[in-house]
Amino acid sequence: MSSASADPPRTRRSQAERRQSTQAQLIAATIESLVEDGWSGTTTRSVAQRAGVSQGAQQHYFPTKRALVEAALGAILEEQATIAATWDVPTTQSERLEFLLDRLWDIHCLPVNLAIQELLTVARTDPETAAGIAGLHVAAETAAIDAARALVPELADHPELALWVRASVATMRGLVGVAAVADPADSDVWPHARAVLLRGRPR
Repeated sequence: MSSASADPPRTRRSQAERRQSTQAQLIAATIESLVEDGWSGTTTRSVAQRAGVSQGAQQHYFPTKRALVEAALGAILEEQATIAATWDVPTTQSERLEFLLDRLWDIHCLPVNLAIQELLTVARTDPETAAGIAGLHVAAETAAIDAARALVPELADHPELALWVRASVATMRGLVGVAAVADPADSDVWPHARAVLLRGRPR
């Protein structure tokens, strides 16, 4: 066989690339497990099996279940920020505020949010979980406020904008929490809650 017909040599990945790939596999597996099995059903062993990596490798990068979950939720926040940057927004201020609420509601209806609700419940009596989830909670609120300021820059310095966004996010989390036994996207409560939130928007 001539050398011309031989397959080209495969480029070896660097150690940093292999490390990044393994971490990405573990984070993706953690998100899948949270969606399908919830907080209580997610274990380091099951995540390693889903990711197709050894449990030793999993423990090297994320030594605990909490570390895995916090990394996964952080990745979700980063992904949502990337999506937000691609939004095709309406023209008028009122339409943009309506658009913001609808997009935030879409995010809160993602299946992984049921697992986040479980984490919030666990955090009530577990200080270690509370410490980790508190940082992610603040980061999520900050991302929502930043999105609002970007969508309605004329209200960016309004003293009530951040409070309105925080109240809106809290309302959405509450609706998702009480609708945990059903799909919150199918609930008829959101249109009414949306109307109430819009009436209280900063002007």
